[in-house]
Amino acid sequence: MQNFPSLSAGVSTPSPLTETEVNFKKALQDAISQRSVSYKRVFVVTVYFASDDTDAQTDSKEFAKTMKSLLGLHDTDMIEVVFPDDEEAEIFWSMKHLELLSLSRSFQGRKLFIFHFAGHGFLNRSKELILSGTHTGNSQEIPWADIYRFFLRPRFKDEAFGGRDVACILDCCHSGAFVRPTVASEGTVEVLAASDSRAITTGRKSENVEATFTQRFLLEMRTLVGRADKPHITLPDVLNALQQRKRDPTKSMPTYGMLYGSTPVLFPVTTLQRPEQAPTSSSSSPRPHTLATWRRPQHSVGLKVHLPSGISDESTRTMVKWLLQLRDDFKVEVTSVNDTASTVVFLSVPYSQLYIFCRLEAAGVCRFERICENIFSENLLASFLEPGSPVGLPAFPIAG
Repeated sequence: MQNFPSLSAGVSTPSPLTETEVNFKKALQDAISQRSVSYKRVFVVTVYFASDDTDAQTDSKEFAKTMKSLLGLHDTDMIEVVFPDDEEAEIFWSMKHLELLSLSRSFQGRKLFIFHFAGHGFLNRSKELILSGTHTGNSQEIPWADIYRFFLRPRFKDEAFGGRDVACILDCCHSGAFVRPTVASEGTVEVLAASDSRAITTGRKSENVEATFTQRFLLEMRTLVGRADKPHITLPDVLNALQQRKRDPTKSMPTYGMLYGSTPVLFPVTTLQRPEQAPTSSSSSPRPHTLATWRRPQHSVGLKVHLPSGISDESTRTMVKWLLQLRDDFKVEVTSVNDTASTVVFLSVPYSQLYIFCRLEAAGVCRFERICENIFSENLLASFLEPGSPVGLPAFPIAG
């Protein structure tokens, strides 16, 4: 995380930040914090019971297949955990969670585990979530508390090996019962559940097959990855997309919660690093996650960023200097500023860092437009902003 000093020329004691500056600064820091995370490895862990009678295996395998494609993973990154029907579930998990922790600590570097469960869920007498299969004579139940205690809860030793983030997707009845107060942590552990703690989920029927939560989640993931203008996906993004869909008003909405950390996991989908494919005569609307890139890695876009109207010149300069401080780590270049009622900042931004401004816009502290594509040098935007161009000459240059 970078430090953002309060800037006030000619004054020895920094002036208090305005509310606009505070909001902008927090949104900027949160976005940088998310985008700064780089994962050495990403693992997808799919979990179901062999005794399950809801066809959870189908959802589990489709989840693994889709995530492998969207995140550009390999077979060695895919971990399938199947609770056997001839063994006590808790005994099996006591061994399996040690394997997962051992994998997490087998090399240095930050890891992301994407955990998915499909199957049955119910609440015990203490209103605690229990994941389960179908009765076979052996216990086919595992308390969510055991998943939390032995795998999700961060440990000091995890940080020694580079840290571990976990994003969980629960597709079972009463899955919203996972909720508990968020604990501050360097790592992130978050959960997106199919329903609240009281509701049952949408499942398959012998007739009139309904989409399961897993299927709807994967649909939104594929849709979000296909967006050319906003190359980012977090679980709150997926939740928002699910909430925008028409639904049966009698059905529970999905539930999201963060158990540890302060910012959601930014899924390292392939399109976050790879710009969209150039249109060809045979394809007028290419899908970026299925086509190889034609652009060089340093490809940048030109942005016109609108800061809130009514802010002071001092606030404008403070915000712009914060943006200027991003140049070393994020290669964001502030070309110029227009001194208007709604301040406009012209930027050239690497495609892979476009996420920062998507997050600023989502937080409501600014809005931006993409005004130039295919910028292959550090500052072709300056040559784009020439007299006679649609944007015109900047009227308020900011000195280096």
